[in-house]
Amino acid sequence: AREPLSEAAHRRLMRLHYLRGDRASALLAFDRCEQLLKDEVGARPDTQTLALLSTIEHAAAPLGALPHGGLPGAAPPPSVLRPPRVVGRERELAALVRALQAGQVAALLGEAGLGKTRLLQAFVALYEGSEAGAVLAAGRPGDAGVPFATLARVLRALVQHAGQGPTRLLPAATRAEVARVLPEFEPAAATRTGGEGQRLVLLRAVRALLDACHHVRCVVVDDLHFADDASIEMLGHLLDTEDEEALAVAPCGWVLACRPAEAGTPLHLLQDRLGDEARLAAVVLAPLDEAALAELVDSLALPGVRGAALAPGLLRRTGGNPLFVLETLKQAWVEGSLAQLAEAGALPRPLTVARLIERRLARLSPGALTLARVAGIAGVDFGIGLAEHVLGESAMQFADALNELEAAQVLRDTQFAHDLVHDAVCASVPAAI
Repeated sequence: AREPLSEAAHRRLMRLHYLRGDRASALLAFDRCEQLLKDEVGARPDTQTLALLSTIEHAAAPLGALPHGGLPGAAPPPSVLRPPRVVGRERELAALVRALQAGQVAALLGEAGLGKTRLLQAFVALYEGSEAGAVLAAGRPGDAGVPFATLARVLRALVQHAGQGPTRLLPAATRAEVARVLPEFEPAAATRTGGEGQRLVLLRAVRALLDACHHVRCVVVDDLHFADDASIEMLGHLLDTEDEEALAVAPCGWVLACRPAEAGTPLHLLQDRLGDEARLAAVVLAPLDEAALAELVDSLALPGVRGAALAPGLLRRTGGNPLFVLETLKQAWVEGSLAQLAEAGALPRPLTVARLIERRLARLSPGALTLARVAGIAGVDFGIGLAEHVLGESAMQFADALNELEAAQVLRDTQFAHDLVHDAVCASVPAAI
């Protein structure tokens, strides 16, 4: 507004709208930029702006090559920060739809970086323009220490999606009870501290709120592994089909997304209960294969990069994890080595992914970490026989550690899941060992 002829400012606005997933606003921002330049100075937008426009216009279709290049230290293109299309997940998206049509609770399961959030965004987009809406909320790191933190985020998303109309139909006492979780819902209400005796009253109030938002046909909760125990317990009650009060609420579909839950946690117990009742439809995300990686790289339309040439090396380096792939490409862009990726013998190691893997290794038991270090030092020579010899134990003694490494996506059989994990394990080995 202050500098209407600053094309860089218009371009940044387009970029921010695009990264938020608002394609229409990004296109409108370009239209305003183009019209201003034409009216005021009789010029057309420059190549960088047109390149960004091409990325936005083709956000739902295969992309061609864009006329932009990378300079060392330059910000990565928005297509790398948010790929224009969801690639290689058509089967999983269809499985989520089928689960809801069958009245089941859909559970999207996968390790960090496999694309759960992006797939859920595509799923919610299916409801755009229809009378039956979908609401997306997510758990966040730190929720575990605040009772009902995740539930509050879900309810806040419901209220914002519905507007204040349906919620104002609730009785004053119900609004006041919901205000215990959402203080802004009824500012004049006197909030009370929670206790076991208040859980049932709160549960009824939450169900009444869901019923008032009857136009919401699906609630999607992402990153449920971050959720606090109280929210997971409340969610279990909301999903309880044996409760007569729950049956009286307008039918609402649920999609839950999380990383594999550890045994004995409230989230694991909830999944087990729904599974025992044959109500859980688990949709497991696997890493992308070579063909999907090639399609993903091509969809980014990076200058001088061909998906077919780069996919084999990316698969070896990242194991097909989309986050690791994007972080690797971002690192190459920042280093200015994007054009040499296909010819280079070694792809860059993105530091952000390295820290992510190191946090995963830090959660391993001592026995599992020791076994991983043996595998890291041995490299391609690693095998069960070698591990028995080095550790002085029989395979039966470290079988649990081996299972833990496979469950944590560190090893697949006796090989590392991908090179980035191998690098992180080797970096964790003390010099004396």
